[in-house]
Amino acid sequence: MLKQLAQGYMQSNMMDPEILFIIYNSKSLTEMRELAMKSIREKKLENNQLQQLQQQLEQAQQQQQEMQKQLEASTKKIAMLNEKKLNIEQQNNQMDQELGYYKIEKDAELRNRELDIME
Repeated sequence: MLKQLAQGYMQSNMMDPEILFIIYNSKSLTEMRELAMKSIREKKLENNQLQQLQQQLEQAQQQQQEMQKQLEASTKKIAMLNEKKLNIEQQNNQMDQELGYYKIEKDAELRNRELDIME
């Protein structure tokens, strides 16, 4: 009778195939019960492990998203700092150029004074 019931469940896919296989191939009710309970325990353990792995995956995905946000923020900050650095370098170059012109002008004035004194 159990084998007929197992066949019916197999055809309708209403039960775990492993349990159905155990029911169908067991020689006694005791063997069927022991094997079925063992299979159920193993399935529970597998499900627990799968849940833990799923949680770890979700945590890793959250960490990845957070790191992605940090990377984007850091990239923006680097771009801003590079722009500021470029502006400072341009200001320094402009100051160096103005200082060079000032030195040239003062040197020319000094030479002119020296020439005036010599004359």
